[in-house]
Amino acid sequence: MKALRCLKAMFPQIFGKYVLEREIAAGGMARVFLATLRGAEGFEKRLVVKQIRPELAADDAFVHRFIGEAKTAVGLSHPNIVPVYELGVEQGVYYIAMEYCPGVTLADVLFETGPLLADEGAYVGAEVCRALDYAHRRASIVHRDVTPRNVLVDDEGAIRLIDFGIAAPVEASSGRAREVFGSPGHMPPEQLRGEELGPPADVFAVGVLLVEAWTGQPPFRRATPQASAEALRKPPPPVDRENPALAPLADVVASCLALDAKERPARAEELAQKLRDFLRNADSVAIARRLAERIQRMRTDQRAVRADAGEHATGDANLCRARRACRVDETAQQRSARRRRESAQFGLRKSGRRDEPRARAEELLARRRWRRSPSARGRGSPRLVGRKCRSRERHARCWRRHCTEWVSSCTRERGER
Repeated sequence: MKALRCLKAMFPQIFGKYVLEREIAAGGMARVFLATLRGAEGFEKRLVVKQIRPELAADDAFVHRFIGEAKTAVGLSHPNIVPVYELGVEQGVYYIAMEYCPGVTLADVLFETGPLLADEGAYVGAEVCRALDYAHRRASIVHRDVTPRNVLVDDEGAIRLIDFGIAAPVEASSGRAREVFGSPGHMPPEQLRGEELGPPADVFAVGVLLVEAWTGQPPFRRATPQASAEALRKPPPPVDRENPALAPLADVVASCLALDAKERPARAEELAQKLRDFLRNADSVAIARRLAERIQRMRTDQRAVRADAGEHATGDANLCRARRACRVDETAQQRSARRRRESAQFGLRKSGRRDEPRARAEELLARRRWRRSPSARGRGSPRLVGRKCRSRERHARCWRRHCTEWVSSCTRERGER
């Protein structure tokens, strides 16, 4: 298992004519990499390479679905849909090469920055409906998985719809059941029943997306698929209850969430028109700029967190590296003498009051003994949150506080002394 993790982290990797720079995302069906296509005279173009997982390469159903996604998406040319350039096989692994759009998913935006404003959510919904209406009319397909994680917001605030992996053709009702694909909490009742789907199925998903974008809470998504299906029976509160500015859109959003497909807007363009009417006096360029600023704030906060974590990790790593360098030639007798000196320095004696420095040093030394213990070798790191170390009981006190920051601070303080 450790070997697999190491191989996964080894970048860059040569994959046919592409150089894989890093992994962007991974799912149950495929892995997505940032890649570079290199040509003559220093020509380079950044792309995204989506690989089917090697363990699924022998599954004909998954391979067929993966190829179907490429064939579906390659025929779609629209500003709100990420274009696909190539479907290929390399080393027995199917892959799709598509355009690289620097940005983040709407799910990340909502998680990191909170719910969208009224005009921001309407702008996102209108752009998604544009993409869906094009797919419905030109390719006669239903996306079937319109969720915040499949809506990309790029660095300029533009909206892209991604992942047509489970898209299905629009067909007339035949009474024949079909496989159920989609995300629980975002599928309409007819999709859960495996019935034939049309544009109203995607309209329902857009309505769910709008409610989540404006409120920050998914209206139907629950812990289990069964609970999500049960939640469909109770309509969510009107969107204008918390935000009165959404009153002009409350009725149309409620109609999108109707359980009967006939009560929803028949086409995505009908919903898009209502959203554009709501934005008639708004500046779409300014809205896109505000969304781009949200992404910049997200990245600034993430860089600050990584820098802070890296500073602590680098300090601890340098301290441990220096200690190891000093102890390479240490004999068993010298090691025992050093530990006695450290015990005396931190108040570790067989008798006397257990003051705080002594308790901290004792836990630190117990942590070192756990690392050297043959019984604990090969078990990996112990669980730190709310549980004791799974090694022998005599080593359990090393994680008594269940806090890695406490151990790190204790290590640094000991080094300073």
